Amino acid sequence: MKKYIIAIIRILANPTNKNKRLLYLFRGILHFVKRIKGDYYVTLDNGITCKVYADNPQSSELLIFNFQSEEHKFLHDVIKKDNISFLDIGANVGSFTVKYLHYVGQGNRAVLFEPNPFLTDRLNQLNGKHNVQVFPFALGRENRTMFLESESETSPCAKLVEKQTDIRVAVKTLDEMVEFLPAHVYFIKIDMEGYEYDVLVGGKEYIRRANPHLILFEYSDLAQSNGVSIQDFHILFNEMGYKVFAVADSELVPPEQKRKISDLLAIRDGFQNRPDQNQCLNH
Repeated sequence: MKKYIIAIIRILANPTNKNKRLLYLFRGILHFVKRIKGDYYVTLDNGITCKVYADNPQSSELLIFNFQSEEHKFLHDVIKKDNISFLDIGANVGSFTVKYLHYVGQGNRAVLFEPNPFLTDRLNQLNGKHNVQVFPFALGRENRTMFLESESETSPCAKLVEKQTDIRVAVKTLDEMVEFLPAHVYFIKIDMEGYEYDVLVGGKEYIRRANPHLILFEYSDLAQSNGVSIQDFHILFNEMGYKVFAVADSELVPPEQKRKISDLLAIRDGFQNRPDQNQCLNH
């Protein structure tokens, strides 16, 4: 109950939802009634039908209430074409992926990476329906074995740790997966609870080949506790031909100018899909 109330407050306070607060409050009440009975299905605005898991607040926040960061919304708004492929690294139950599946056409794929065995079983329900491919392991800067620490089997905040737990996780690099991945992807999303930088280091060659227009990645206290700064991301992305931005009031801004950051966007040099991008991208 406490987590649910906190989720509702976050959704109503989110500036990207400022014109729909009453709608989301109504949905919140309706969702609460339904979730008492367990999992249920919803049909999104894009026509995709998916399951909302009562034990996973992330799925309800994103699917029912459209809770998203400003950077997430920017990514969604700049996609202007169908028949794309993309990667979702740290897919959880797939709540992010399903909002973009209608862009995946024949011959393209949504490729998901999720090491939590309790969640990959759920993701596999998408296999064969929407050109989805699921890999049940984590990505990092090198091949190794780590462990998963989680407050519950389906927690969206499960994280990789060195110390041994009940869940052993194989970690591979994105670069070694090249032959199994799309030759080109429109975007990549990375949410690895503090290991986003490691994923990028282990995937530099694939990123250069696949040439994604945008990379949406989480930047949290966990990354900082791992010794990774925003400047580290600036340097790494600059080597690959990208610039790093935050989004504030629908505008691209340097991350250092945004007071509170949860996600950041790396945008490939030369990519422009909105007329108002000119000034910031060329700065």
